[in-house]
Amino acid sequence: MEMAAIILKILLIILLMGLLVMTFLMFGAVACDLFKIIRNRKYGRKRKEEK
Repeated sequence: MEMAAIILKILLIILLMGLLVMTFLMFGAVACDLFKIIRNRKYGRKRKEEK
């Protein structure tokens, strides 16, 4: 029984780590998209002013 409990705990930890990694990746992707949009707006305004 002890071995089974240890294996279950390890599996739970791996699942939690996987979920954390997935959430961090999602936040990273959203942050990158927002950063690109903000940068494009700034550069777009500058390019329009130059023209």
